[in-house]
Amino acid sequence: MNPTERVNNRIRTVCCIVLILCSFFVFGQEELLPPDLWYNGEVLLPDSSSVVGKLKYDFQGSSVLLKSKGEVKAYSPKTFIKVDFSDSTGKERMFVVRNLKNKKGFQVALFFEVLFKGATTLFVREEVVYYSSGNMATQGFQSEIKRLLVYRYYFQKGEGTLYYFRPTKSQVLRILKSMKEQIKLFVKDNKFRYSSKNDLIAIFIYYNTLL
Repeated sequence: MNPTERVNNRIRTVCCIVLILCSFFVFGQEELLPPDLWYNGEVLLPDSSSVVGKLKYDFQGSSVLLKSKGEVKAYSPKTFIKVDFSDSTGKERMFVVRNLKNKKGFQVALFFEVLFKGATTLFVREEVVYYSSGNMATQGFQSEIKRLLVYRYYFQKGEGTLYYFRPTKSQVLRILKSMKEQIKLFVKDNKFRYSSKNDLIAIFIYYNTLL
């Protein structure tokens, strides 16, 4: 094997490892960001007043942008109570502000989307992460930076503390352990996946009907 072939083989091996790691990392996630559009919505402020206008996320700024009367204003989680808006499919979405402890133990105000509200409420936070995807081209190895929309799930029982959890079978069943066997059967009968956002919502809705 000549030096050129050895180099090409090494590059192919590295590419395979990168692709495997990327596949593992994005499993259960949704590829790419939703369209960068403004949606009809309303922001409810702490003084009970509200502002109606066009809304969209600012993922990197951890805020909600509202366009009203020709002006654009960014609302951080500290400056509003909740946000309601309709996405491009017409689906209504609601975001609320909750306090969450950071790594240093301090309470930080963050906004969460309410996926289902009940005795055990399901929340999600959407984050943007970046990863490098590579492929072999005629002129050698090329890489491309891609964006991913990643879901971080949380649950809250009653008015208690919010807790983060991974959408895995073991963690979901531990959260819903009082109805563990019923949930397992429900998931099996419907061929649901614990890592699927829509399936997870259905699981929490079903669990709450059993209480």
